Amino acid sequence: MNFFKKIYDKFFPDQEVISLNKINIDDTQLLNCLHELGMFSYMPNSGNIGDMLIASATLQWFDANGIKYKRTSENETPDIFVYGGGGAWTRDYIQWMGPLMNKMKQAKKVIILPSSFNDVPEFIKILDERFIVFCREKKSYDYLKSQKTKATILLDHDMALRMNRVPDGKEIPKKYRKQYKKMNKALQKLHKTADLFRTDVESHGHYKSDFDISDAFGWFSPYEKRETIDFAARTMLNMVNKFDKVKTDRLHVGIASMFVGADVELYDNSYGKISGVYENSLTEFGNVSLMQDEE
Repeated sequence: MNFFKKIYDKFFPDQEVISLNKINIDDTQLLNCLHELGMFSYMPNSGNIGDMLIASATLQWFDANGIKYKRTSENETPDIFVYGGGGAWTRDYIQWMGPLMNKMKQAKKVIILPSSFNDVPEFIKILDERFIVFCREKKSYDYLKSQKTKATILLDHDMALRMNRVPDGKEIPKKYRKQYKKMNKALQKLHKTADLFRTDVESHGHYKSDFDISDAFGWFSPYEKRETIDFAARTMLNMVNKFDKVKTDRLHVGIASMFVGADVELYDNSYGKISGVYENSLTEFGNVSLMQDEE
């Protein structure tokens, strides 16, 4: 047995008994759009461990539905381009999206999987009839529709909600071993109820946070190997599986906690993404509550 797999098993001895709450959502619209493309090039959203939960769920879903795709290589400019869902299309992050938008400008067809959009005129400028853009909450949908572009704008659900099994990925990639040990040391100090609030630019700034899980491993590239993506997603599920109750303003910390059956209190982020996704996709789940923002 690999030495670092032994470490993983030591820290997470209950990993094999995790069961995910299954979520039934209508995939018809998204499936039709992707199948019509034939073979396409897919790039996950770069970002934190929550973005890897999205990417792992997306790849699972592609495989389960017979979708024909290949991963985008670093120097590739794809003709048929599908970009992963997430929260990158906002004022806080748009400054980093220039190279990606250049790829999209040169593509013949672009689909952006369910994402949030907020105050991004730079992105609006490139939208035309080549684009199909999926939004994961109505506020983003209304914003893009109001811009009167020639793109097709559709409302759907966050891709992480399509995860149907605990991902593979027990082996710890070498470059994440130090962070992994540090993370486990921090988690072992926490009780069964945890405040897992964000500490970045989307925070309201007045929540006490025991630990910001999403920053535990830093930033992941969109070109990560499948094994690394699945490792990150599996680790996130195992992290939140330690808690009976989770309070968070991190969307995917909340979704992962909901998956493993913890009681979840969701608090909004700076531009309303959390409440929007909750209202669009999560209201039927009895273990998730949207809380009033109070200092």
